[in-house]
Amino acid sequence: MALHEAGIVFERDAARICLPMTGADVAGSDTCAAVSGDWPRTLVILGGIPGEDGVGAILERQILDVVPRDRIRIIAAVTRDVMAQHVAGHPRVDVLLPRRYEYAYHPLPGYVGEVFTHAANLATFRPCLRRLVGRCVDEGRAFGCEAVFAVLENPTTIFLAAAVARRLGVPLRSFVMDGPNLHARDYSYDRFTARALRRAFDAAMRRSDRIGVAGETMRDAYQRRYGKPAFILRQGLPAVIAEHSVAAPVPAKVDSRVLHIGFAGSLTAVDAFEQLLQELGRRAWRVGGRRVVLRVVGAYIKLVPHGPQHIEYYGWQSVPDMLALMRECDFLYLPQPFGEELREFSELSFPNKLCTYVPARRPLLLHAPPHASLHAFFREYPCGPVSDTLDAGKLLDQLESTLRDGTRLDAYVESIDKAHRERLNDSALAHAVRQLLSTGAVASVAHAA
Repeated sequence: MALHEAGIVFERDAARICLPMTGADVAGSDTCAAVSGDWPRTLVILGGIPGEDGVGAILERQILDVVPRDRIRIIAAVTRDVMAQHVAGHPRVDVLLPRRYEYAYHPLPGYVGEVFTHAANLATFRPCLRRLVGRCVDEGRAFGCEAVFAVLENPTTIFLAAAVARRLGVPLRSFVMDGPNLHARDYSYDRFTARALRRAFDAAMRRSDRIGVAGETMRDAYQRRYGKPAFILRQGLPAVIAEHSVAAPVPAKVDSRVLHIGFAGSLTAVDAFEQLLQELGRRAWRVGGRRVVLRVVGAYIKLVPHGPQHIEYYGWQSVPDMLALMRECDFLYLPQPFGEELREFSELSFPNKLCTYVPARRPLLLHAPPHASLHAFFREYPCGPVSDTLDAGKLLDQLESTLRDGTRLDAYVESIDKAHRERLNDSALAHAVRQLLSTGAVASVAHAA
């Protein structure tokens, strides 16, 4: 059998790997298969591999699992390292394309350095983008796509989205977890490249007829700014962790003399986290007469000790193992950045960390500036103590007060369960995906607008 017939095509200039769809992939769920006519043939553009490696990958997997597999052609634009890891194939990816030259090159300081950096971007990154646009368009035409769905999760997908949809002449639906300013910061862009990235983001928003967003504040802001219907896509409780569902009882403490504070996932709010460590240090790592231990689960964390610390570091863990570790904690720490340079991120983004914490059924410690997105959510669902000051003293004072009031602890857990039932579940996510991507939702969206 020829390699092409087997569904695997290697092209040297594009480093492209096409993967076949299996029968199980095409079948999908019984419900989805029955209504496949309601789903346009959609070209999906991702900036990573959907799966279990991080909250973003889990959310993307859950979104795509709602759609009948034969109605989507999935392109993942990934780094060389990720491409090498997945060379043997992936059930949720049809085409792997290389992301290159995204990070800025800074050989010189000052304004001259910024001009040089932008010129380097134009000479390296932009030609790669043009090739990727061409590849995506070819895939879309071969698939007979009727729409494009792009997850704007890195500079490459932001630049690709509107260009691909325009070349194909089909509607665009975009999903935004974080705004462009965060990506400009993370990729160290100069002012000129950052401005180009924001223009590309605006072009994608204007081209989109519907927008998927991370939370309520982003939905309201983007609907005002772009005049497009927006739907909230948040991680629901994955089936793989059903044994840790919200119906399960909270495990008894092994040692009641120890107060465990859990933290899982990536750390963007470095300023808040450092203040927590400093305040715990001032209190000799004791709160309410109990020794405090900070339990951290994540791929990477940088610590700058200012004295003795009580920290358990477990590295990266699977979702079930991470949840088991979090369920053994007394509280789970949920920070958002206070720095002005990340103000837009705090205001608009909705941390998937909250969705990840919910199945653990432990009270949350919200440490976020007054303008942060999660305050509105906590007013509706009071899931734990809240502090809007960078100094972590107020947060730990509230934690200590909560420890003295068992009824408050029970109320926090009840509120977490309510949030899961009403907002943070698979059904809510599936409904939002249908509103965003299916043709059956068009009439209701137009009527609502």
